[in-house]
Amino acid sequence: MAPSPIASPHPPSTAQQSARGARGSRAETHGEHGQALVLVTLTMLILLGMAALAIDVSTWYQRHHAAQVAADAAALAAANCMANVGVTNGTFTDQCTTTSDAAMVATNYAAENGVSIPTTNVSFNGENVTVTTPDPPPVLFASLFGVTSATQTARASATWSAPVSTSCTTSLEQSGACYFAFARDSNCPDVGITLENVGTVRITGGVWSNSDLSSVNADHNSSWGNATFGNGTLCTWIGASVGNGPSFSSGPTPQPPINSWPRDYTSVLQCGPGLTYQCTGPNGTPSYCTQAAPAFGLNLLGYVTSLPSGALPITMTAGQVYCAYGTSTNMSDPTTWNGVIDATSGTQSTSDTFIGGLAAITTQGSVTLSPALTTSLGSLLVYAGDSTVTAANVAESGKANLSGDIFAPNGTITATNSGSGSYTSFLEGNQVVIDAQGNMTGEGPQTGSNGSSSLPGADAMTG
Repeated sequence: MAPSPIASPHPPSTAQQSARGARGSRAETHGEHGQALVLVTLTMLILLGMAALAIDVSTWYQRHHAAQVAADAAALAAANCMANVGVTNGTFTDQCTTTSDAAMVATNYAAENGVSIPTTNVSFNGENVTVTTPDPPPVLFASLFGVTSATQTARASATWSAPVSTSCTTSLEQSGACYFAFARDSNCPDVGITLENVGTVRITGGVWSNSDLSSVNADHNSSWGNATFGNGTLCTWIGASVGNGPSFSSGPTPQPPINSWPRDYTSVLQCGPGLTYQCTGPNGTPSYCTQAAPAFGLNLLGYVTSLPSGALPITMTAGQVYCAYGTSTNMSDPTTWNGVIDATSGTQSTSDTFIGGLAAITTQGSVTLSPALTTSLGSLLVYAGDSTVTAANVAESGKANLSGDIFAPNGTITATNSGSGSYTSFLEGNQVVIDAQGNMTGEGPQTGSNGSSSLPGADAMTG
């Protein structure tokens, strides 16, 4: 017979069974709470890290935007500078004759936008300029994730087209398509250009007066080329009723005044940082000055009433640029100079330039004056900045030949000769008096181009 099962003497009560179940449940819940805490902590760390990284990324985007703005401005400024080489009828002030000048302009514009770059970051390829502005962003919170450095670079390119030149070539000069004289005075009835002569004069080229044009005393065998006078109130051609007057190949015709200088040498003669010329000449004058003094002169010619004491004699050595600063203390800006230059040449040939407030140049015999100073605008012979009646007086005797631009922005140019010499020149003054004989060839801007030596080029961003 099979044994009977042994019954437990103390079977667990219902309460004991419930207690054991409660203890197991509490153990399981405690474990779940620990796991949740770990997950919450990790999630918070990740969120904080992402927020910190977002701060760095936001800073990087801001820095990159600033660098891109600087690159865009620098590239466009360099292209604009190269597109306007030699343009004198606008308001653009940066003077570029080489890509090195344009690179300097680019770095200046980048600096103005808060980014410093070397000129080596400005490269040129044909008529295209590229500017790179490397800008290492700061690494702050991103370092928590092992990011120790970051690199970002902004790049911009711009293209330009070269200015359309309206300057004269030798063939255009000989065909009469270049201006010989320009008078800026537009206050009629002032006489901007006076044409008179002691013999026969032939101008191959044009004359442009913003005010009156007078040819009353001109020889009837003379020819004055293409002539223009102002069309403002009271402006007229004085001599229109003289039947025996000189002939004109075209005109005289009234035209609106040109308010800018066809060739504004005041914009290129200064010296200083970022400009074409540095102030390394004598006494801190521009580098093109080979001789500098308050005044220069050998004798008095009637055009210059007096010379300051201590004026240096002019020996007329070829290749000199005489700078007469007078009483001005601003050596870097020839437009402030008021010094007197009184130069007389013998029979030797020479190539000099004269810059001051008042200049009287007389040549004798077989002499050719070729300008020693050539700028992006042209070749300068005389710059006279004073507002005197005769700021620049150039007289020839015998068979002298004169070449180069004469610029008197505030006074009058008087061009005379008593022989059979010739001028190949462009006379720019507030007023101009031509009292000469012989052949005079204009080498200024092309006639019909409003006196502009070049028309602006174009520039554009390419990316």
